[in-house]
Amino acid sequence: MGLEGIILRNVLDYLKMRNIPATRNHCGRLKVGSHWMNLGQGGWPDILCCLPPHGFFLGLEIKKSGEELSGVQEKVKFEIEQAGGTVLRISSVQELNEMLKER
Repeated sequence: MGLEGIILRNVLDYLKMRNIPATRNHCGRLKVGSHWMNLGQGGWPDILCCLPPHGFFLGLEIKKSGEELSGVQEKVKFEIEQAGGTVLRISSVQELNEMLKER
């Protein structure tokens, strides 16, 4: 498991500890026989959450420190924000904790 995978697992554990409903958004491609199958819709955040008590939508994009969102991720972030949700780019549980304190 790479660094982003470790951060993702730690973030999911943290959200569970805080009783914040969340799920891993599996995207990518899977080879089935000789064909490729798309999993999910590209650009969506790695983790999808529903923040209590009012059900606020929060998407979390896990990136190594210094990495930015891709073009399609920026597009999806814009669409989510236009609908009233938020997408955060995070690289640690500590960073997420600080951002949640601000909300």
